[in-house]
This record gives sequence, C-alpha cells and structure tokens, in this order.
Amino acid sequence: MTLSGEAPARVNTFDNRQRAIDNSRMSSNLEICEQLFAAIMRADIEAVRALYAPDAVIWHNNDRQEQTPTENLRTLGWVTRNIQALRYEEMRRHDTGTGFVQQHVLRGVAPNGEPLELPACIVCEVKDGKITRLDEYLDSAHTAVLRGCSVTPGARLRELMAKGTVLAPFVFDGLQAKLVQAAGFEAVYMTGFGTAASYGLPDMGLIALAEMVGNAGRIASAVSIPVIADADTGYGNDVNVARTVAAYERAGVAALHIEDQEWPKRCGFLPGKRVIPAEEMVLKVRAAVSARSDPNLVIIARSDALQPNGWDDAVDRLKRYREAGADLVFMDGLKTHGDVERAAEQLRGVPQLLNSWLLTPAEAQALGFAVVINISVMMRHFSGFQASLEELRRTGNVALRPEEVSIEPITALLAGGSEAARTIP
Repeated sequence: MTLSGEAPARVNTFDNRQRAIDNSRMSSNLEICEQLFAAIMRADIEAVRALYAPDAVIWHNNDRQEQTPTENLRTLGWVTRNIQALRYEEMRRHDTGTGFVQQHVLRGVAPNGEPLELPACIVCEVKDGKITRLDEYLDSAHTAVLRGCSVTPGARLRELMAKGTVLAPFVFDGLQAKLVQAAGFEAVYMTGFGTAASYGLPDMGLIALAEMVGNAGRIASAVSIPVIADADTGYGNDVNVARTVAAYERAGVAALHIEDQEWPKRCGFLPGKRVIPAEEMVLKVRAAVSARSDPNLVIIARSDALQPNGWDDAVDRLKRYREAGADLVFMDGLKTHGDVERAAEQLRGVPQLLNSWLLTPAEAQALGFAVVINISVMMRHFSGFQASLEELRRTGNVALRPEEVSIEPITALLAGGSEAARTIP
C-alpha cells in the first residue's frame, strides 16, 4: 500500500514539473512573437535583428529563396519606409512548442497611393530565446500587390536620371550614407577605394566580392535613396559577373559598375593599370545584363583603357560596351577639365557616369552626363581627420565648438531621425 500510494505522487510531481516547463517555454515563444511584431510596427529594425539568432534562416514562398537576417531586414526596411500607415492585424497565433505560428493581415498605403490588404502567415522556430528559422507564406494576391506597388532602387535612380544629372557623393559606411541623405542628396555612391581603406588596405584588388557586397548591403539598408556601387571587375569571368550582379541586387543597390581591368585591379587614378581584351569585357557586360532579375537595375560598364591604351581604344571600348547592353558607360581616369569635355564630345549620345570633382552638376548636365560621383567630401573627411589628430598630438586636445560636443544629433540620425542631422555642425 505504501509503495502503490507513493508512486502516483512521484509521477504527478514529474508531470506537474514538466507541464510548468512546457508552459514557460510556450509563454516565452509567444512573447517573442509579440516582441517581433511590436518591433516591426515601430519600424525598429535593430530590435527585430536582436530577436534573430546570428545564423537564422528566413524563407519566403514568393521568391522561394533563403535569406540571412541581414537580407531579410533589408526587405523589412523597405516595407517600413515605403508603406504608409503600416499596421499588422493579428488573426490567429499558436504556440507549436518549438516556436510559433501567426496568421495576420498587413494593411497600409502603397507608394502608389493604393490601399493594401495583404494576408500572410509566418512559421517560426525558436531556440534559447532566439528565432532560428522564419518561413513566411504570402498568398498570390499578396505577392502580386507587393510586386506591383513596389518601386525598386533601380527604378528610382532611372526616374532621377530622367529629370537631370544625378550627383552622388562617395561614402564607405552607413553613417556617411545617412549624412548624405540627411543633407538632401538624392543618391549615394559606395566607393571601392573607401571600402578598401576601411579595411586598412589600398584599392589594389585586396578585397573581393564578399567584403564589397557586404558593405553595399550595409549602406543600402541605412538609407532609402538609391545606392550606386563599385563592383570592381566583377570578380572573375562572365560566369562570376552573373553571380556578382545577383549578389549586389540582393544587397539592395540601384546600380553597379564593372570595369575592364585585369585582376588584381588598381584604383582608377593610380598608374600601372592593365586591361583585359575588349571581347572579354563585352561578354561580362552581356552576362551582367542577363543576370539581373530587376530590369531596372542599372548596369554601368567602366573602362580603364585610357591610361594604358589611349583615347581611341578607350572610346571604342565604351561604345562596344554600350552596344552589349550597358545602361551607362564610365571612362575612368579623367584628370582635367579638358579630359572631361573630350569624353563628353567623343561619346556624345552615349549615357555616361562621370567620376570628377572638377565640374558642378549643372556643368556636367550641360555636357550630357547622366550621373556624377564626387570624391571631394571623402577626401576632406580624410584630411580633416588627419588635421584633428595632429592638433591632438601637438596640443593634447582638439578644440570643439559648443555645438560639436553633443553626440545627440548623430545618435538621432542613426536612430532614424534625418531632421536631427541637419543640426550636426
């Protein structure tokens, strides 16, 4: 009797303890679900990022591709920036024991002014308080409406170019990109020179696709204006170029340029450049054009042939690259005002990108350039930093104006308040 009476008590104690553990886990899973959607409604991308495990996988049935958290957050950033009056209306939430399922309707106003009502369902797996996998299922109407109302980065850049010459300052990180946008510029340029410098390396082919596309993604996710990005040589032959274009497009850029240098390449203004045969570059351009999934992604073909081969070859190459399908061409290494005018004349009728600080946008537009990328702010940044370091070493301090002391304006900018950045000295 004693044994038979004790056994059920032990079993009941175990069952109760296990039930308490299960309830705790279920409560925690639903709490993560609630935190996720609350962060989305606040457009708090960093709060969403904190809920993902570093190696989390996100899958969407509309494109049937897996995304990393960074790629997913870039998509989410587009939604929160471009859909007005965004709200989620929960229909059903269920704890699966290992995660949760939620059905909801996304409502808001699309960029074209049309109302959105987009049903969706997500299935999440949770481990140790972090989302390890998120599968999102959108019905056909959701996918069609979202694609129909979205304006891609490439389409936005093309709209700007149709209005006149686009000026894009050089940047190599997200903070600089945010400052560019807050200052009122309509586009930004991710520099390969600056990206290499941020690794403490010269622009001589010492970093490659992973580093460059990673930086492009960070910059694109920091701003809503179009990002034009340096993609060096495309990192290989025409097959490699196709992969490069796909990677940059996923990163969220509006445009990218590939060049006809041999690898390892060199900065366009450095001596000692060598170029591949024009026929090989034509294949790369064709591959780049074919690889883009968004037909509005702007493909820019750059030639570095001016320095080693002279004007005739450089001009001939760029005309061939345009015929191969490039949206814009880019003659790098123009060092004088006369060089710029000559390029404009010899390539008249061919849309061009100009890399120069010698002309104003109005002057560039008068010559027919579609885009101007300008390095001068970045160079001033380098020289100003050096001057401040010299002052600190010489005097033991750096004299700051009262308005330069507070970190609040730059913090507000990083948190999303572009108006606050206008007060940054």
